Amino acid sequence: GRLFHDAKTPKGCEMLNAQSVVNQLVETVEDSSIPSNKRHEALWALGNIGSSAVGFQHLSFKDPNVTQRIIRLASYDDNLSIRGSCFCTLGMFSRSSKTALWKFPRFTIAPQSYSEQACDLGPILSLLD
Repeated sequence: GRLFHDAKTPKGCEMLNAQSVVNQLVETVEDSSIPSNKRHEALWALGNIGSSAVGFQHLSFKDPNVTQRIIRLASYDDNLSIRGSCFCTLGMFSRSSKTALWKFPRFTIAPQSYSEQACDLGPILSLLD
């Protein structure tokens, strides 16, 4: 709760870094042997961290492929509820001004200050068809 809210500040990210929280959360999310409620909690925690510019930058530094990993889970995880939570997590990431350039099939959202890497959401959006 409070720790992930504090991740929206540089000091909070230092605390997350000291406790290796991001790596633990990503491992939890990807491990299908872990109960789904714990995986949901980890996804929501990642989303809360990544919903601020500072937090998303921290996530991207700790795991440069975190967004792609969540997209893969949203596309292929056997648990449909986990897939839905992945969509919510990606939506939380999109609230940050530091999110990477995200391309959509009909338009592109380009944040003002950050465009390090493109993230194609076409595979996820095709699931909605």
